Amino acid sequence: MTSALSSTASQATYPWDAAVASMNSDLASLINSANEDAQTSSINWTKHSGETINQIGIVDTTNYDVNMAVAAQQFKELTGITVNLDWLAPDDARQKSILTLESKSSAYDIVYGFMDLMPAWGPKGSNALEPFDTYMSDPTLFDPKWFNLQDFNQPMLNFLTMNGKLYGLFDMIEVMWLNYRKDLFQKYGVSAIPDTYDDLYAAAGLCNHPPDVYGAASRGAPTSDTLGTACCWVFSYGGDWFGSDWKPTFNQGGAVEGLDMYTKLLKTYGPPGEASWNWQDEKQFTMLGKVATNVCSFWRALTFWSTQLGTSPDVVGNIWFAPPPKGPKYRANEAWANAYPINAYSQHKEAAWLWTVYKYSRSVMAYDCASSIAWARNSIFDVPSVSAVEQALDDYGIHIKKALSTLYPWFTVPIPEWAQVGTFIGAAISSTLAGEQTIQQALDDAANKALQVMTNAGYYKPGVAPYTHPPPSVTD
Repeated sequence: MTSALSSTASQATYPWDAAVASMNSDLASLINSANEDAQTSSINWTKHSGETINQIGIVDTTNYDVNMAVAAQQFKELTGITVNLDWLAPDDARQKSILTLESKSSAYDIVYGFMDLMPAWGPKGSNALEPFDTYMSDPTLFDPKWFNLQDFNQPMLNFLTMNGKLYGLFDMIEVMWLNYRKDLFQKYGVSAIPDTYDDLYAAAGLCNHPPDVYGAASRGAPTSDTLGTACCWVFSYGGDWFGSDWKPTFNQGGAVEGLDMYTKLLKTYGPPGEASWNWQDEKQFTMLGKVATNVCSFWRALTFWSTQLGTSPDVVGNIWFAPPPKGPKYRANEAWANAYPINAYSQHKEAAWLWTVYKYSRSVMAYDCASSIAWARNSIFDVPSVSAVEQALDDYGIHIKKALSTLYPWFTVPIPEWAQVGTFIGAAISSTLAGEQTIQQALDDAANKALQVMTNAGYYKPGVAPYTHPPPSVTD
């Protein structure tokens, strides 16, 4: 453990509240100048005046959907284009997007691009998503200097770039965190923030005092959703899902070592029943004040700093953040983001593109995402009021930037078969947590099932491009 704990924030004053309010006000003010800013570009915003586009979106707990409606109204004032936003629950938005693409419907010009949906429907799937490159080469539709694509998080851009073409952009990045109860660390003698997975195991052991408090919590449901957490262990230990020949390797080497540590941590120091837990379960348990550490987090960071946290008074002001621990080879941080790609069957592609450029511009994105502080655009962290929030949140600025620098979005493989293969691996983790098999036995079973799926899909025939992606970049 290398990072010393800083002092606990005063629960009486909540010093971050005023800073957060100031930041939200500051970022919200950017929307007022968004159209004026847009007009400084070379883009012909009125080229498709009078057209209407339809977008599938997800209902959001941080007012993103509300803010987007405001942005859509301003966009209409700028362009004359009407944007109809169909807000749905995440699963419903996903299913409607899949149905739209499968049926080659033009009813929605922009669909909801879950991270695993994007690659499956891109060039490695059905080519149902429209590449952005055609529009980015037209100066009446894109101004590269004004938009500044380099301002976006590069690992996420890499993931959404397929066959050399960009298929999506993203707003808030939901990163994995080590969430820890600072008060419990101090009470039970954990003197430093865990920096490695061995450190985390040791800290969880010190804080494990069931049934009042458990050392660790995470997810273990027999679905691919579990990999959103477990992949951090897989890649940090040097493992991977496949070899270059598309044969499963998640039952070998570093993948087994990482998942063995993951399941050992939860079986030894976690609450009962985690073999069936999803992210909602572990979140609720944590917010009840029942757990000391948690590395399973898609939670929007800023929501932790509300004075209305949880049902336990012990939680308020005591949950703090650090980047996920590192393994023997890497510090790999799984990334999740909502992307909204253009439907290749749309009848209004250029109008949909103009809305895409507008809503991902710096001023509009900052406004849309004011209630979160894990932005996709790096420059937003330089806004003075954002820096003030970082300072109020106990080194948060240091941690968020390090977490973003370690993003590794390849936990989902860009092939249509991944949803099924990922479920096999999730089921193996669940089976191990339930005590039904060892992790090696469970992963061997999963690998055999995956091998059959990949065989049936034709991955072992001559001429198939090899499985490849860049390795994690951070080894410290």
